[in-house]
Amino acid sequence: NRSTFVCSLNGTPVDCEDGTVTLTDLPSGTHVFRGAAVDTIGQADPTPVVRTFTVPFNDTRFGVRNFERLTSPSAYDGTFSLARAKNAVLRGKIAGARSVALVVGGNARSGSVTVYLDDEEIGTVDLATSSPTQRVVAPVASFDSARSGVLRVVTDSKKIVRIEGVAVVRR
Repeated sequence: NRSTFVCSLNGTPVDCEDGTVTLTDLPSGTHVFRGAAVDTIGQADPTPVVRTFTVPFNDTRFGVRNFERLTSPSAYDGTFSLARAKNAVLRGKIAGARSVALVVGGNARSGSVTVYLDDEEIGTVDLATSSPTQRVVAPVASFDSARSGVLRVVTDSKKIVRIEGVAVVRR
């Protein structure tokens, strides 16, 4: 006899009886997955594994100034915003953020961005890297309590900046 499993995503049961689960087409935002073994007499483990994760928002959720919107099958969710101008802006409202990260691509010629929440500078991200990258999650800031406001990502130079998404962790 072997154990089976019970699982849930955000409190809703998901099929994982054989111990495997594949989650697809999840909406952007923070999610909680729980999984527990069930013994041969039907008792679930009282200490389930719990994993919290965040699906980033696609870059198109945010307004842009001096960014070009492009598509690529290799980009996160198929799109990215590209800037080659100083003070280009990607901007949008966020709510309940405990931390913020950018999904970015970079290479040796990439620039950096400064990130603001309302008028407060919350971080800087340097996208320059020795080898070309895509879909790197670059942490920006974490907060002691949930924060809401207008998030602005502003380029610091005329160097190339590629933004593929924004992750807003809410738990």
